[in-house]
Amino acid sequence: MKKLLWLTAAVLLVLAGVLFSGPYVTVHGLSRAIEQRDTAKLDRYVDFPMLRANLRAQLSDYVVRRAGPDMQSSLFGALLLSAGDRLSATAVDALVTPTGIGALLEATPCGSAPATIWTAPAMTPMRRHGRRGP
Repeated sequence: MKKLLWLTAAVLLVLAGVLFSGPYVTVHGLSRAIEQRDTAKLDRYVDFPMLRANLRAQLSDYVVRRAGPDMQSSLFGALLLSAGDRLSATAVDALVTPTGIGALLEATPCGSAPATIWTAPAMTPMRRHGRRGP
């Protein structure tokens, strides 16, 4: 009976260890994918379609709240808010991708373009102005 109790306790301890180590393993894999600039790994760890949808909704809500009720009630304001919503949704769709995140994390001074663009591991890096190679 004691052996069964110890075995059950050991199994529960191992399961708890696996359960609680999961987020740490994920964060470690995510940070390694960023360090290695591996877009395929980054895509495995991040649900980009869901992230884009959530960011679009949050950004739209922020813009509407920031504009205030005066802007929302006027026809011109509603038109501007609609255009701003479309523009911000396009920006989120363009930037919140594995390649877009890589470009945002590229360590370059403000105002200068990154030397290379992140690409999938099987592809060759693209230089500025779309030319391939060195």
